[in-house]
Amino acid sequence: MATKLGARRRGLEIACGDCALVEKLRKDGYDIVGVVPVDGGRRSAAEALAAGAAVETSALHRLPFKEKNFDYVIALEVFERVGERARGETVDPVINELTRVTDHGASMFFATRDDAQSRRWWMDTLCAHGWVEDRSMFLKLVEASGAASQKPDPQRWFFLRRARKIKDRGRCSCAVPKGYDSERFCGGSGRPNARDEVRAYWRSLKKSDKTTKHRTLWRKEDVGT
Repeated sequence: MATKLGARRRGLEIACGDCALVEKLRKDGYDIVGVVPVDGGRRSAAEALAAGAAVETSALHRLPFKEKNFDYVIALEVFERVGERARGETVDPVINELTRVTDHGASMFFATRDDAQSRRWWMDTLCAHGWVEDRSMFLKLVEASGAASQKPDPQRWFFLRRARKIKDRGRCSCAVPKGYDSERFCGGSGRPNARDEVRAYWRSLKKSDKTTKHRTLWRKEDVGT
């Protein structure tokens, strides 16, 4: 993953827990910052790294960064760490912010251990926000992890890239690693109305507070119909 992300690109890890990954990557020369959730994060870790401007304490749906500021994002078990059940109303505000602060073509490694939602539900949700699977990198990641672990759980991993436009659902694909059953790996209950629900969320932002208008970067013509 590090090779793909690149040491000279700017990265972000949200809900970074004890911030150990941020600290390690920074020591290795990576330009990366972390965000500790304001509600339930480990503030001591943030304080320990704050001197190097490596960590911010912030609500995840209101990240303190400008638009298109990052080239990659790491999001590991975000909703489990903040004690939120993964559902549209909790997930959409956070994914929307990740879309806002990343540039087109940005990469995201996203992982969850939430068993309440299927891989298909996550694929539908992420795609509605403009993130499509980087099939090549995902399969390479699974292959590499299999060599080092007896029990990898790739069904809960997503390697994504921020697309400029998504005009058809065919781009919301799901790569299946060798040796896994396609229906079991990619099936399950999806989120067929994800795009409409995400657009409704964008409209609610504009209606509730005009100052948040800039936070919605995707328009109907961007994602298609």
